[in-house]
Amino acid sequence: MFDLENAIREWKKSLFKDPGIEESHVIELEEGLREEIEELCQEGLSEEEAFRRVAAEMAPADVLGTEFYKVRTTRRSGRPSWRAPRLMPELLWSYFKVALRKINRQKSYSFINIAGLSAAMACSLLILTFIQFELSFDRFFKNSDRIFRVALREDSPEEESYSLSTPEILSKAIKTSIPEIEKVGIIQRSSNALIQAGDKRFTEDGLCADAGFFELFSFDLVLGDRASVLEAPNSIVLSDRLAEKLFGDANPVGQNILYKGRFFSHDLVVTGIVKHPPKNSHLQFDYLISIASMAADEELKDWFNAWNTYAFHTYVQLQQKQARHQVERKIQSLIKEARPEISLKEDAVFLQPVTDIHLKSRVSGSDRDQRPDPNRLSLRLDSADHSPGRGHQLHESLNGLGNDPEQGSLHAQSDRSAADRPDQAVHGRVLFIDHSGHGPLRSDVLCVFPCLFRLCGNQPDGQ
Repeated sequence: MFDLENAIREWKKSLFKDPGIEESHVIELEEGLREEIEELCQEGLSEEEAFRRVAAEMAPADVLGTEFYKVRTTRRSGRPSWRAPRLMPELLWSYFKVALRKINRQKSYSFINIAGLSAAMACSLLILTFIQFELSFDRFFKNSDRIFRVALREDSPEEESYSLSTPEILSKAIKTSIPEIEKVGIIQRSSNALIQAGDKRFTEDGLCADAGFFELFSFDLVLGDRASVLEAPNSIVLSDRLAEKLFGDANPVGQNILYKGRFFSHDLVVTGIVKHPPKNSHLQFDYLISIASMAADEELKDWFNAWNTYAFHTYVQLQQKQARHQVERKIQSLIKEARPEISLKEDAVFLQPVTDIHLKSRVSGSDRDQRPDPNRLSLRLDSADHSPGRGHQLHESLNGLGNDPEQGSLHAQSDRSAADRPDQAVHGRVLFIDHSGHGPLRSDVLCVFPCLFRLCGNQPDGQ
């Protein structure tokens, strides 16, 4: 004979076994149980059938205890203190042995899973490391968000893309005329130059930079004064790697070095040591020569204080990066004032963020995007000699250069329409296209054609 009261007492005892259920909870659950049993009995079920149905519909005691505990606990995990965690550090060795047993039983399946997981993790880490490296270019510079490179273009069908070469005098003009610019610096690249100290000689790549280089770019200067290390003529700063190759452990500051480059050759004095540039910088060099050394050279004097000689890269640091477009307009006004004879596009000046130079190498304007071809190099020559026949002479010299199968093909063209107009400068364009697969040619390669420079009475605008 089924006894309902006895069955309810046994049910209550099972609830009290869970420490998460208190007496008040049991009383509340019992009231609900009796109400549902009574409703089912009125529908025609026996007490035994009604009890078993209601008890089966209720959650087990352990589940009820956990839920009641979560309501009143302040623990963040909500796990009762008497219940063991899913992962117990004390059992790690046991977990490890169980895993080894499963691997031993299912060797092929385990190998496929482990090899696939390892390859996926390795590829993911490599990709993340590569992305992090690419995104970090030039961001180690102090105030990198306010440093820009100046790019220019003229209103000409041949000048749709921007040129990164600028006149040296432009840096002086914007430094004194534009208050929104905090710092200015210029550089000229030098590659495959001979650096000799005593009987040790090496062929290295470097830069020619002005005195503001270390104020603009926060490279680590090991020896020397940042403000004056590139100030005097015939000064050179060596990277720590090159200094070690040339002088070993000796102090190189004050030592003499023979420099033989494509632009000029001279005896230089070591004035400082800089740590080799990190790989995530677009400025890579083994040495830095003061721009004053170039200015003091008799053959390069026409490169300076002239608005029609485009031979340097100009960098600026703004007071506020929001003033970028305002500064672009002011630089354009300076160029128009200095060279009223040339026609400029509305967006002739573009300030390229230094952090965009590596990944976003496209030097773009408001109306056109042009990605410079790294295997194409152009040279604009503005002849200072306006005499009749000079244009034909320039044209023949340009087209007579020919091709060099070892270095790639060379194409030359000049503006013959202006050949005999004494009121206009003669323009020539030399295009170097590297088909040899040896990488892009640089602007200083142009110095292998000194006849062009002597012919035009001017110096190159390499880009």
